Amino acid sequence: MNIQRVTAGIAIGGIVLGAASIAVFGAGAAGMPLPDVPRAPIAAPTPTSTPNSVPQSVDAAPDAADSVPVDTGSLAYNPYITQGDPDYVPVEVRAEYLGRETVISQCMAENGFEYHVAAWWLDEKSQPRGLSYEESILWSDTYYGEANDDWAVPVTDWERRGCLGVGLHAEEVARAAGTPLSASVPDPDPEAPTPREIQHEFQQAIQACMAERGFGYRIPALGEFGTSLEDDPAMPDGLNEEERAAWLNALWGNAGAGSAYRWEDAGCHGYAVHVTGNDNMH
Repeated sequence: MNIQRVTAGIAIGGIVLGAASIAVFGAGAAGMPLPDVPRAPIAAPTPTSTPNSVPQSVDAAPDAADSVPVDTGSLAYNPYITQGDPDYVPVEVRAEYLGRETVISQCMAENGFEYHVAAWWLDEKSQPRGLSYEESILWSDTYYGEANDDWAVPVTDWERRGCLGVGLHAEEVARAAGTPLSASVPDPDPEAPTPREIQHEFQQAIQACMAERGFGYRIPALGEFGTSLEDDPAMPDGLNEEERAAWLNALWGNAGAGSAYRWEDAGCHGYAVHVTGNDNMH
């Protein structure tokens, strides 16, 4: 079983991701032969007078959720934007993150690609939907650079890490100059699903797929995680070694990584990624 994509896929829209939530799940999801895609040099955004070229406005108003009493264990609750919660993300931190996203968006635009400035604490996605197979490969190559196919590219070698590297470098330079990147933090849409609701929908899709294949799948409780693939809290109790192997294969399949990834080969997890609209190949 190829598990290189497992870590990126476990939390399809969440913070795990802090940086990686923008991961491209469907670079190879269309099931076509991999085209010969030339790599063009990544152009950094046109510099302005200072490294901190994005707006410096920070919306310091309290989050809308702060004054609304809710059940902290409910799916409708978002701990990331609720002051007083241990997982609360300060507005200043979110502003710097969106500042970096703005730099990345500028870089992608200058290389001919659309990029959504997305807030991970709302489980927003940066990659536009509806890309063709070839477009999704080019998009991810531009975003990740050489690291899209070679995860061994050093983090410090930012010029080889695509527009993400450009954004991370700009963030580092701005911090060193004492002027951190910053952008306005918009209020969350009260009608939009929370990260918990999005993740629950994703888990339900896995559960339905596993049931069709004859396997049980227990949706983990909030905050319930395993320590390894073999210690998945969703796995039914009492399985022998052979049954555990079959269960894991049904869940994860044997998909490729990077540009070779195909959701059809990625088990019920890949199926759930696809049907919830996170591989951009639908």
